[in-house]
Amino acid sequence: MATVLLLLIPTLGAVLAAGMDFVRFRIPNGLSIGLALLFFPTAWLLGFDIAQLMDHLQAGGLAFGLGLALFLSKIWGGGDAKLFAALGLWLGWDLLLPFTFAMVLAGGLLALILLLLRKRAWPENIARHKLLRRLLGAKAAVPYAVAMAVGMIWLLARA
Repeated sequence: MATVLLLLIPTLGAVLAAGMDFVRFRIPNGLSIGLALLFFPTAWLLGFDIAQLMDHLQAGGLAFGLGLALFLSKIWGGGDAKLFAALGLWLGWDLLLPFTFAMVLAGGLLALILLLLRKRAWPENIARHKLLRRLLGAKAAVPYAVAMAVGMIWLLARA
């Protein structure tokens, strides 16, 4: 039960971020910050000891460092990096690697689908749609929060 509670809140946050990222290519800072801050009362309610708290803080720190490196390499946007750090805080060491694996698989599949869709010629009535132009533009980014949400849903389904 504790694992489900520990995964439910960040999964809902990731799904919300995915919707925003998909539609606007933007993840609000407040969402990632709020998600990170919600971890602490949840950890207290679940009775985390100092070792468990440190485990989660270290995993969040590693996720922050990796996200920052991907942002500085221009592979991810800043919102993706901050969301990944917030999710890493919730996941701890035990779940960070399986989540990252699922996220990378989902992100690769999403990128492949978008790449194939971007090579296709679209009828004018579809090509004029603002969201589709944004998603299917030749130089458009990949809304990676979608991959993070898939990774979180996968973890929650396994719990």
